[in-house]
Amino acid sequence: MTVLTTWPISSLPKDSLFDLANDPELRELVINDPVTALLLSGEAKTVHEAEEKFLNGNVEAVCSKVLELVQSDLSDEAFARHPLIMLLRGHGSRRWEDSLA
Repeated sequence: MTVLTTWPISSLPKDSLFDLANDPELRELVINDPVTALLLSGEAKTVHEAEEKFLNGNVEAVCSKVLELVQSDLSDEAFARHPLIMLLRGHGSRRWEDSLA
């Protein structure tokens, strides 16, 4: 997934911080994936809930990124395969469309 912001490591439980300190690949994943961080921090119980929280908490950034992707030279296939677009399509867009009106 394309990261819009870096996730604050301090929001994770202390036992997760130990694992992050000992595993650079895990640390990189969590820093660069807010959905994973929401799950590890306990703020979300499921992947679906974490994705919803991420999308709802970053509406402006997500919209900006989508516009950037639309204006890019990506093919239709590459655009459709972009992780953010796949995430949005997996959660529907009606509520987002209504929020922009």
